[in-house]
Amino acid sequence: MAILFRMGGDLRERRDAQRRALGLPGLALLLATVVAVIVGTVYALSPMTVWFGLAMALLLTCAGTGLPDGERRWVLSLLVVALFLRLLVIAGFFLLADHDHHSFSFFFGDESLAIRRSLLMRNTWLWIPIPPDHLWFVFDRGYGWTGYHYVLAYLQVLLGPAPYGVHLFNAGLFLAGAVALHRMVRRAYGPLPALGGLLVLLFLPSLFLWSISALKESLYFFLMAMALVGTVKAVRASNWSKRLLAIAVSVGAIGAISTVRAGGFVTVVFGIVSGLVARFATLRVWLFMAFLIFSSIVGRYLVTRSDIQDQIMGQLRRAAIVHLGNVRTQGHAYKLLDQRFYSEGQSSIPSMTPPEALRFVVRAAVSFVAVPLPWQTASSPMLVFLPQQIVWYALVVLAAAGFLAGLRRDALVTFILAGCIFVGAGVIALHSGNFGSLVRFRDTVVPSVVWLSALGMVSVLFRLTSRYPVGAPEGGGGRRQGIGKE
Repeated sequence: MAILFRMGGDLRERRDAQRRALGLPGLALLLATVVAVIVGTVYALSPMTVWFGLAMALLLTCAGTGLPDGERRWVLSLLVVALFLRLLVIAGFFLLADHDHHSFSFFFGDESLAIRRSLLMRNTWLWIPIPPDHLWFVFDRGYGWTGYHYVLAYLQVLLGPAPYGVHLFNAGLFLAGAVALHRMVRRAYGPLPALGGLLVLLFLPSLFLWSISALKESLYFFLMAMALVGTVKAVRASNWSKRLLAIAVSVGAIGAISTVRAGGFVTVVFGIVSGLVARFATLRVWLFMAFLIFSSIVGRYLVTRSDIQDQIMGQLRRAAIVHLGNVRTQGHAYKLLDQRFYSEGQSSIPSMTPPEALRFVVRAAVSFVAVPLPWQTASSPMLVFLPQQIVWYALVVLAAAGFLAGLRRDALVTFILAGCIFVGAGVIALHSGNFGSLVRFRDTVVPSVVWLSALGMVSVLFRLTSRYPVGAPEGGGGRRQGIGKE
């Protein structure tokens, strides 16, 4: 018995010595041990969850850095609520999913396709046997191929299979992109428009769903945000080392976008380039006048050349063929062409005349904004979507006001956002023909619309109340960058 008492005393002395060496009180050491055990258990079950938690802690820290106390509380509150709601939905989905049948998707069938393909790709890289007839499905670059599948596969090589954890990964990408754009817009337009835009971006229903899905939307949004932020920082960098770093970020993001979504490269590159050209042309009044004269002369020359006309008509005919294919897919379709093309089929497209092509373009532009119209709700999902469609109409109207206000606040950011909107709308509008597909692709330009809309709302409120609630951008009394000013 004496030996046992002596051993117990030795253990207590050793434990006390360890505690003194760590400099922790007993309760703190106990809590640290419990937290370590919990984190280790969670990591064993889902490494993705632990890394996601660390990434979100870092993101929240970065989001609040440099902000005044009141504004930081608002920004962090929005992000915490947005994060909590996304985690709640993902957890509910995990608990209700049919794990026996490997049901990985939320609301979209393409989710299961992406996850299964990435898992098979991962197994192939790790020399884990897969059925031979699945090899074509894994590496076929036909329908549904995207570099996003490689990202998911590589992620699961590092952290193990995570068919449900990829939803966390996409939520993190979306939140990171939103924070990056918020910081850019805050410097351009001020705290209030940036906060309003962040609010809409985080909680707009369709964007909310895309952000927690296993689809490529979150990755595309994140890369687009990096391309825009990198471009603006490259133009305004204070030294060449920062400028080169910003250029590398922007070019890398644009290069990655080209592998994620067909047409994404064209949308982002031409959107950014058109914005930069417009900003350069409006630096001085004489530059603006010279640009107008040059554009009118070149435009007049190009439209009179028959080869240029043939190329334009060829592009429009190819777009019409894609539109016809989308009209005939499953779902609710809408029409942009003259009726004869739907009656005669794809074989009639080569005979499209310039007036018919012009009507096609005009209908596509109008439909991009208007479709689906409230009286076109032909199903329950479309009826549920109707409130957001009304919000979309309001965002478009406010974006027009925001564009005019943005030219005075920060012309560079405004032109780049507008360029991405117009180029993206042109690519999407001409190739769509299905309500569901249009909404999904239109949401790729909605973030750019949201920031201009937030500025438009603040500007309208200012005019109505005869006050100035916008707040000056960082650095002082606010930029006034209209034509002839910098």
